[in-house]
Amino acid sequence: MNNVPHVLIVEDDPDMSRVLTHLFRRRGYQAVSTRDVHAALATATRSAPDAVVLDLRLAADSGLSLIRPLRAINPAMKILVLTGYASIRTAVDAIKLAKARSLEHLKWKHIMRVLADHGGNISATARALRMHRRTLQRQLTAKTDASSQAMLATLRQRAARRRRRSLADGQRH
Repeated sequence: MNNVPHVLIVEDDPDMSRVLTHLFRRRGYQAVSTRDVHAALATATRSAPDAVVLDLRLAADSGLSLIRPLRAINPAMKILVLTGYASIRTAVDAIKLAKARSLEHLKWKHIMRVLADHGGNISATARALRMHRRTLQRQLTAKTDASSQAMLATLRQRAARRRRRSLADGQRH
């Protein structure tokens, strides 16, 4: 198994791209560079990087447009935004994008933990989270994370077995 961290460098300046790639490789990282938004997404989709060094200005595109799609590929991915043209507004936008995704991920982990604590019972989980059951159901249905879907399927199977056992016990008495 390869435990070498994978870094994607998204930089449209060829010299800067070459220097960054070389520096990361010298420090033991598996570094790959791309020069535009489309190539970056294709590369990240093929092999989800652990970290991304992202130029804010990529020819006609904004590097900020990559943050959400990259986070969808790997929510734990570290993203470093570099630029020589930054304004305070773009820095604030970058920070908001990063924080929003982190908070969403933490909220989802909390929901899954409470759901597991309640044995997959959505109504009990909704009560514990102080939210409407239908709202929770919609959020659980909309989430596409593979590990979360697997956990939900397991919890639903357990709940179905408990219901069958409960019905069987009721018929015996």
